[in-house]
Amino acid sequence: MTPFLSDALNIRNNTTAANFKQNVVSYCGSFKCYTLRKIVYNFPPNIRLLGTNPRMDQLYSFVSVCFLCPYTWIVVAVGALYIIKREYFGHCKCTLEDRLDGKTVIVTGCNTGIGLETVNELAHRGARVIMACRDLRKCESARQELLTRTCNEKPSVFSVHLEPDQLICEELDLESPKSIREFANRIINREKSIPILINNAGADFPEKIYDELGTEKHLKVNHLGHFLLTKLLKPCLKASDGELCRVIILSSLSHWFAKLHPNSGFLSGVGSGYAISKLINVIHAREICKRWSEDGIISVSVHPGLVRTSIFRSCKWKYFLVYYLFRWLTKTSREGAQTTVFCALDKNLISGAFYSECRPRRCNSQALNDEICNHVWKTSEALIDEWESFGQK
Repeated sequence: MTPFLSDALNIRNNTTAANFKQNVVSYCGSFKCYTLRKIVYNFPPNIRLLGTNPRMDQLYSFVSVCFLCPYTWIVVAVGALYIIKREYFGHCKCTLEDRLDGKTVIVTGCNTGIGLETVNELAHRGARVIMACRDLRKCESARQELLTRTCNEKPSVFSVHLEPDQLICEELDLESPKSIREFANRIINREKSIPILINNAGADFPEKIYDELGTEKHLKVNHLGHFLLTKLLKPCLKASDGELCRVIILSSLSHWFAKLHPNSGFLSGVGSGYAISKLINVIHAREICKRWSEDGIISVSVHPGLVRTSIFRSCKWKYFLVYYLFRWLTKTSREGAQTTVFCALDKNLISGAFYSECRPRRCNSQALNDEICNHVWKTSEALIDEWESFGQK
C-alpha cells in the first residue's frame, strides 16, 4: 500500500462525516488538490461514514480515498487513452487470405503514403491496379519502387514479385473537372469492368480556402472531385462471379467533430474544413449504398487511423503533433492501409457502414439522417454542374 493511501486511510473519525471531510480536506490541502477538496465538500453532511460494520467502514473509506487520490485519476486517464488507442488508433492487420487475380482496382492519390501501400498489398494479392495520380512523374516513380519490392509473406496469398503489367499509371487531377472527365473516358473505353474503386486521395490545409465560386478547397479536393469521378465511372463499376462492386471512400474519425448546416447551399457547417469534408465522405458512401444498390454496387467509408503521411505537410502544427508529440498513437502507412484492404476483400462487408480497425463503427448521427444525406447528394450535383460550367468559360 502506498504511503499516501496508508496515511489517508487513517484519516478517519468515529463521529460524523463532517469530521471525516475536514480531515481529508486538510490532508489533500498539502497537495493543493483544490478540485478534489471541492468534491469532498459536496458529500452529504448527514452521512455516517463509519458505522457498526468495520469491514464496510474500511471499504467505504478505501473507495473514498481512492477517489480523492491524484494517482487514481492518472491511472484512469492512462486506461482511457489505452482504450481509445485500441479502438480507434490500434494496429490491426487484415488477416483475410483472399486473392484478387483477374480483378482491376482503381486507387486515387497513390504515389505515396496510405495509397501506395494499398496498391502494394492489393497488387501482391494478384490485382491489376490503376494508379490515378495528379503528378504522372511521381506516379511512375512510385510504380518503379513497387516493382522492386518483394513480399516474403504467405506464398499462397501474396506473390513474391509484381509483374510490370499489374501497375498502370494514369493522370488524374481531382481539382479539374476536365481532367476527371478525360480520365473517366479513358477508363470506360479501355476497361470492361472495375470491381473495386478506392477514393483514397485527400488533403488537409491549415485554414479554410475558398475559390471563385465560394467552394471550400477541402470540399473540392476531398469530396467533389471524387463525387464526379465515381458518378462518371458508374457504367463500368461492375463485378463478376456474382460479387458486388465496391466503392471505398477514405474518411476520418475527425468527421465526428463536424456538423453540417442542412439549409446551406455550399455544404458548410461547424468544424474545420477537413472535418466537414470527411463527414461528407461518410454521407457520400451511405448515399451510394442507398441509390446504387440495385445496380450491384456497395460502398463504405474508412478511417485509416492517425497515419504518419504527407497529408499534414501543409499544416505545420498538425505535422508536429502527428510525427512527434502523439507518435505513439500513430501508424505507419502500411498499417494505415489495412482497413482499406480489408474492405476490398471482406465478403461480408456491410454496405454504407463506417469502418475502422477492420470492423464497422458508429458514425456521426448526421450521416444517418436521410434528409441531410439527400441534401448533400443534391447539393453536390448542383456544385458539380456549377463547377464544370465555370471551367468551360
